[in-house]
This record gives sequence, structure tokens and C-alpha cells, in this order.
Amino acid sequence: MFQSKDRGLTWTDISDGLLDKNVTHLEFHASSRTLFAGTYGAGIWKKKF
Repeated sequence: MFQSKDRGLTWTDISDGLLDKNVTHLEFHASSRTLFAGTYGAGIWKKKF
């Protein structure tokens, strides 16, 4: 999982703790500032911003 804060000029790896599995669903909850990634075979990963 990577994040860009400058419209794609540079990228930062934000996938700490995300296992090497296929991500099948992404959702960002604005009120909690949390990104959720549903994976195939490894449950749900989340990261607060």
C-alpha cells in the first residue's frame, strides 16, 4: 500500500503490518480517518491517518 501527498510525484510505503495477500476491498472512513483493506485470506488491515 502506497500513499502520495504530492499528486503522484513521490510515494511512501504505508503497508506496515499488511500481509502479502491480495487486497479485494478498500474503504476510507473520513470520520475516524481510518483506511481499511479487506484481503483474500488474511482478514482486514487498518491504518489511522
